[in-house]
Amino acid sequence: MARFEEFLLTLRPILEGDSTRRTSLATEHYVAVEVPSTPGTTQSPLPLTVAAGGPKGLRLVATHGHNWVTIGPTSRGPRTPDTILEAVRTQSSLLTQACREGGRDLASLGKVILWTPAEPAITSIDQFDELAAPYVELGFDQFVLHHPAQTGPYGGDVAIFERIAARNGDASA
Repeated sequence: MARFEEFLLTLRPILEGDSTRRTSLATEHYVAVEVPSTPGTTQSPLPLTVAAGGPKGLRLVATHGHNWVTIGPTSRGPRTPDTILEAVRTQSSLLTQACREGGRDLASLGKVILWTPAEPAITSIDQFDELAAPYVELGFDQFVLHHPAQTGPYGGDVAIFERIAARNGDASA
């Protein structure tokens, strides 16, 4: 995690500079010599999205992130709707604590859940709404679904998937 934080600290000045800026810096793991910030960012601060599930990673989200991404459990084991929700509730609590300790407003973070269990397949809008509701209550503003395969893991109804995406404003999801 320390190396990843060092990477974030190295990346930010390079990407957030204007197109004429050059960055030089040296850290324990990274060296940048006259690195151009071309073409520069269109948003400042840079909207970094950090995926994390454990306490150290969630502290990085609180310190450096614009958005937080989680898949729920970080350990092996069953990936059921219940185990994912339980893990995300715990992670949300840890993130709240990390934000509080870092003086960060939790509401300033976007929250994204990557929905990865193979079961249940999403078969209706009502079922999706039921699965998404607890995450909405936890402040998640994005729910990422696999495009349904015709068979096997992530099977499902493409028409339902497209209706959910269209209803939520992203028909290309």
